[in-house]
Amino acid sequence: MPIISNDDLNYPKPKPYLISFLAGNVSGICTRMVCQPLDVIKIRLQLQLEPRNNGKYKNMAHAIRLIFKEEGIFAFWKGHMPAQYLSMIYGGVQFATYECMNNFLKKLYKSNMEQSNTPIISFLSGSISGIISTSATFPFDLFKTRLVSQYETQKVYRGILHGANIIYHKEGIKGFYKGLTPSIIQIAPYSGLYFMFYSTLKNESRITHKYKIFENHHTIINFIYGAFSGTLAKIIVYPLDTIKKRLQIQGFEESRHKFGKFEKYRNFIHCISTIKKNEGFMGYYKGLSPTLLKAGLNTGLMFYFYDLFCDIFQHSFN
Repeated sequence: MPIISNDDLNYPKPKPYLISFLAGNVSGICTRMVCQPLDVIKIRLQLQLEPRNNGKYKNMAHAIRLIFKEEGIFAFWKGHMPAQYLSMIYGGVQFATYECMNNFLKKLYKSNMEQSNTPIISFLSGSISGIISTSATFPFDLFKTRLVSQYETQKVYRGILHGANIIYHKEGIKGFYKGLTPSIIQIAPYSGLYFMFYSTLKNESRITHKYKIFENHHTIINFIYGAFSGTLAKIIVYPLDTIKKRLQIQGFEESRHKFGKFEKYRNFIHCISTIKKNEGFMGYYKGLSPTLLKAGLNTGLMFYFYDLFCDIFQHSFN
């Protein structure tokens, strides 16, 4: 296979890490504001143990109607504050780490940089950035899941500080990290895959220059690339997301009974086997419809806002 130089690949210049961090922060905030209702619906469906026809929520449309009827419009933004903290910190750490790792690996392998190597570098950089970001923000993700999953009239947590105090005294420090193992196992390939798909599509458009629309950095094509990348990656790793959510609500059954059954899982492996035994293979894919909608919208907006604010901050600081 012919050797292709960095100039031939037309890579963008590495972004300063502070700008990557700040742009990632703002991207996370903007994206979360739009996507939070889909996250609420997805979590409710994922945590439902009953078959779809017998469960509280029959499908995505039914869940929207029922949540609105029983809990009001603001229920779609339950857990929004911890989710915003999560998204803001996660976005900043993720993009800064990705730019750092991507730049490092390209320099490390530039002596034999083949076109086929570039997706691998994007995958490795995305995986490492996902692991670091998830570990740094996991308690916020746990708070978000528990706030979304509790019933309006039987609230256990009144807010982040109140919830942190309860978790610490009832479950200890480990309580803040329930579900971390499947989260890491899920996020490494997921983050790696959507960065790989997105960077591959962007690089192909830079190399070919077939359409003038590719020359505009902030056209709709930026969003489309991100949406496609996020949707495809989410389909591949979705069962791990369901397992993570199930483990995150362990020890939280007192506020769950109006939503239906509650299953206790001893660990990651026990959760996998129990879902397969009691709910079948499709039990791993509960809540898939809103998840795919959210994944596509979330990743598309994330990359769009990130590139947009990188340019804004670069012009502001220069």
